Amino acid sequence: MPHDPLEFDGPLVPLTIQIPKSLKAEIQRIAAQEGESDSATARAFLARGVQANIDMQYGAMIKPVIESAIHDNFQGYNNRTANIGLQAYYAAEQNRLLSIHILRFLTDLVDSPDELVPIIAASQQNAWKHITKMNSDKPDAPPRKENHREWQS
Repeated sequence: MPHDPLEFDGPLVPLTIQIPKSLKAEIQRIAAQEGESDSATARAFLARGVQANIDMQYGAMIKPVIESAIHDNFQGYNNRTANIGLQAYYAAEQNRLLSIHILRFLTDLVDSPDELVPIIAASQQNAWKHITKMNSDKPDAPPRKENHREWQS
């Protein structure tokens, strides 16, 4: 079918259909108004209807392709973001554990191992203050209470 439904290549062939009288009367009225034949007016309406049907079928076929492409794009973005977050968490946890071991070693050297827990608690409070200061538009929430004994193992 041509791109424009009203442009026809080649010879025209007959097609006989039965339509209601009111529809025929409307086609004749439009044909008279536009100075066209009944056949040319009906042909234009039929061509537009067939083209609309083709467009709907094409739209139904392309919708899943578009949805899949959007889903894949978002999934890739989410995977990259999750991977970056996991890498940051891993690095932070590694740093935390190293810091605790170093602090434990230092507090043992100066014969004050009881200072380790208050140092860790103070660093937690300061870290939470810094995070809430950076995210001041977010409501304050108390820091999570952790068992310091687990950290010393």
